[in-house]
Amino acid sequence: MCAVYVAGVLTDRMPLTAFVARTALAAAVIAALVAPFSGAIDDVEWVGVPVAAALLITGARRLALEPPARSWLALGAGLAVLLLPALAATLGDRPVWRLVAIGVVAMAALMHGTATFAPQIRAGYEHRVGGCERASAASSSWCSPHSTNAVSARRATP
Repeated sequence: MCAVYVAGVLTDRMPLTAFVARTALAAAVIAALVAPFSGAIDDVEWVGVPVAAALLITGARRLALEPPARSWLALGAGLAVLLLPALAATLGDRPVWRLVAIGVVAMAALMHGTATFAPQIRAGYEHRVGGCERASAASSSWCSPHSTNAVSARRATP
């Protein structure tokens, strides 16, 4: 079902249209929700990882094709499906492999996000600090955290 979803999103041609893709994803999600509670599977990852992989693949494609797309909107659902069920499963049963896997995936997501957005984060800090340095040459109280000018400067800075 997850493969049908990915193929439908990637091709969007008959017979694998967007409607068929969404229907397949809905069926996979329903199966993933029902299977652990029915006792059909022991580990929640057997049904969660394929759904998460499908969401991450299509989200990564969306990021590649649509430059204004935001990473959280494109990848957030896949990361949530990948991490949250496994995290919930550790509440009752704490196998070491599950804790290590959650930590590795979470760190990989954090490192990827940091590497992806490092230029924007750095530019934001440089803009803010650089603006205070230029302004402080004219007035010593301009960037003081206690002055009213610093508050108005922070509001004016995007």
